[in-house]
Amino acid sequence: MLINTPNHSDKATPNHTPPPTALSVCEEEGEKALYSHDVLVLGAGLAGMRAALEAAKSGANVAMLSKVYPVRSHSNAAQGGINAALTDRGDDWADHAYDTVKGSDFLGDQDAIEVMCSEAGQELINLEHMGVIFNRDDEGRLGTRAFGGQRRARTFFVADITGQAIL
Repeated sequence: MLINTPNHSDKATPNHTPPPTALSVCEEEGEKALYSHDVLVLGAGLAGMRAALEAAKSGANVAMLSKVYPVRSHSNAAQGGINAALTDRGDDWADHAYDTVKGSDFLGDQDAIEVMCSEAGQELINLEHMGVIFNRDDEGRLGTRAFGGQRRARTFFVADITGQAIL
């Protein structure tokens, strides 16, 4: 990903090199056009779309490049759900992290797992605020199921189409 700085200053000074600019070429009806972008995101699966969304929220001019149409990305096939520890259920991210490390046979990057597990709950809430309609339990709370070697039911899901629903 090539990112231009937010102030878009392209003036070279002795101590400053102009920031990189992402360029794209579009060919329509035999004509070629050159476009300039602040951010070029490679891949249009869930991670790429989220990166593009966050860059656009910051005011960047964003382009995405994907070898397949976005809803044909592998993210569309994700069925199981998203593991997250929500404190209103007596769960905590450290327990989630332990289960994840144990599930990786202690081969997972524990620093990365710690970040993922500590931020997963808020990201789940963010997805709901963006309009993802997760399954609910009989009390109207987000529904969960036990999945992926977790000791607690902390997998939040949309039937068997979680990836498709998020895309």
